[in-house]
Amino acid sequence: MINPGSRLARLASIGRGSALAGLALSLGFGRPVAAQDSANRFTFAVVGHMRGNSDPELYPRLDEVVAELKRLNPDLLFLTGDIIWGSIPKALTDRKAVIAQWEKVDAKLAPLGIPIYRVPGNHDIHDPVTRDVFFERYGALPRAVDFRGSRFLLLNTTFTPTGNAPVPSAQKLTKTLRLDSLQRQFVQDALTQSPATNTFLVMHHVLWFEEDDPWWAEVHPSLVKRGVRGVFSGDLGPAMYTHLVRDSIDYFRATLNAMVDKPTAAATPVSLIRTVQFESFVFGEVDGASVRYQVPTVGALSSDAFSPARWRQAFGPGRDPEKLYDPSAYRAPAVDEESEGPTKGKAAGPPPSPTIVQRLWSAVGSPKRLAALFLLLAVVFAGGFVAGRARSASAARST
Repeated sequence: MINPGSRLARLASIGRGSALAGLALSLGFGRPVAAQDSANRFTFAVVGHMRGNSDPELYPRLDEVVAELKRLNPDLLFLTGDIIWGSIPKALTDRKAVIAQWEKVDAKLAPLGIPIYRVPGNHDIHDPVTRDVFFERYGALPRAVDFRGSRFLLLNTTFTPTGNAPVPSAQKLTKTLRLDSLQRQFVQDALTQSPATNTFLVMHHVLWFEEDDPWWAEVHPSLVKRGVRGVFSGDLGPAMYTHLVRDSIDYFRATLNAMVDKPTAAATPVSLIRTVQFESFVFGEVDGASVRYQVPTVGALSSDAFSPARWRQAFGPGRDPEKLYDPSAYRAPAVDEESEGPTKGKAAGPPPSPTIVQRLWSAVGSPKRLAALFLLLAVVFAGGFVAGRARSASAARST
């Protein structure tokens, strides 16, 4: 158990009063989870970026996600931020409007009947109003959730204002680049005090995407030392899905938001990457020290984003514009020797016919085979030479 007098306990106990704690309990966030299975076996799901758009409507495939979660029947559900739209354009969000958005999402998820834990994204917290509403409903962060021998560390990577002044709309989408020192200490304490069989980190922003991100020097070494099993993020970023394994730790970014349904252009690499990826979430199966992951997809059957028509929308009209189905029609672009790139304005002609040596090398395929071929030719030549000499000698004797 975590020492009640420790820094970890003090951090986790930041609250909004007994009445607010009661509200969080009623929504399943603050409810203590009993160890119901002595074998430490359970499942959990991690869903990210399930917000709707600027209109008050919810994520359009939320019913599909809920149905899939019901089928999988996880014991716990973690939402990794950007759960609602959050009225980003306004300098000071309307409190009633934000509460209404949360209530609509919570009502959709309620039939799952399982504990649901939330960490905020920049759409969920971005000014004093959204900050207060989130913490009132779902409790303070960071915090630890212990369940059947495993521990989930819930972190807040979102810009969270400290005062009550309005926040300019341009600042509301601020994305953090590193985990702050207070939360790094929280993680360190949680990993060293009564370590769990499995530990997972849950947050919104993908603080580990770039090789030079501070995460790799400031946080990752501690995770490796203590055997952390997984890190889950839910920000959209340059891709909808990312998976990385480093030092036996699985890093996931899995998102929804129907990005695949939105207009795209072939000239925009980020749009294309987002378009060709399915929406997805992570499903984890824990059995003692064994952890296995699945990545269920969303929209593969219910969206027309992967139809031939959508392909032509992205890459242009006409039959097979990239010649992917007719390689013989493809001609490599001519190369400008000075620029080492395709020559602009020059049509590429047919490739030159291969030489006899090139054809021989293509047929042989490797140095060993070529050496064996030469050896065989030498043996044949030597045999012919010996046979010829023998015939000549025989002819000379007969005369």
